[in-house]
Amino acid sequence: WAQLFNDIDGADYPHLYVVGRTFSEESKQLVREKGLEAVVRFLGEVSNRRLSLLYSGARAVVIPSRAEGFGLPALEGMSCGIPVVSTPLPSVKEFGEGTVWFSADFEPESFARSVRRALGEVSREPLRIERGKRKAEEFTIRKQARETWAVYQSLFPAELREKEPQNTVHSSAAASPRVSP
Repeated sequence: WAQLFNDIDGADYPHLYVVGRTFSEESKQLVREKGLEAVVRFLGEVSNRRLSLLYSGARAVVIPSRAEGFGLPALEGMSCGIPVVSTPLPSVKEFGEGTVWFSADFEPESFARSVRRALGEVSREPLRIERGKRKAEEFTIRKQARETWAVYQSLFPAELREKEPQNTVHSSAAASPRVSP
């Protein structure tokens, strides 16, 4: 974050809310060393409601990761109409071409340039944001449940296959949400 805004007066730094699993003490120490405690907050795991509130007030979703499973944060940002900036992760590149601002590599300088570019271009590129929203709509939980069901069913001979459930797919974990296919 310091690399990104090293030429801006500290009072003008945008806030960075870091969401997700536990972060290393090394990451937190780096924030302290750079004097960014007032603008960088490690929130850890947050509820869906709080995550929605964070997205609604965000200027951008930044994904400076070296590994990302599916790219859900990118899709969430795209669906909210927020610029998404990511390192060149294969999972995000798969669906984000033409909608996500990608850094050339994993270096902080490259990532910082991509964030600056996205924040500067977003008002001039409303079609890019709109393409992102439309692309994110292709990844609904309902569609994913149906496609997963089809894969499971393809593993069995036709005579052993069950009819597709009509109402609900249940998880074995009691606390898991129910997903309608």
